Amino acid sequence: MRPATEDAGSALIEFSAAGLILLVPLIYLIVALGQLQGASFAVSSAASGAARLLARSPNSAESHRAAEELVDLALRDYGLDQAPRTIRVSCSPACDSNDALVTVSVTAEVALPGVPAALDQQLPARVEIRDSHTDAVSRYG
Repeated sequence: MRPATEDAGSALIEFSAAGLILLVPLIYLIVALGQLQGASFAVSSAASGAARLLARSPNSAESHRAAEELVDLALRDYGLDQAPRTIRVSCSPACDSNDALVTVSVTAEVALPGVPAALDQQLPARVEIRDSHTDAVSRYG
């Protein structure tokens, strides 16, 4: 038989250190994925709303301005008002024909949380979220 050894009492310290090492990256991953999912919702709702709006009156300059404002509002609702964004509108066959298809593509760049601005230029710390939606122009105007 072996003699019993004394317990040094370091299990609590080892458990705390291991828990901290595993928990911090897990919390960052949850926050980052939540931010990316929110951006995905924002871009999706912006594209579908703008396509529906442009399908009602595709040739009007006022409707194009309203579509841009709608995209800005949708992105602002999800906290992406400072994110670089692009909007692309295309019609098939032509916007003024009946039964045309209006497609709106919205792209936004989302910065990962916690990355300092100094490292933002050197590291790939931005994720591009893109979505498009197609809606039909009513043949009855």
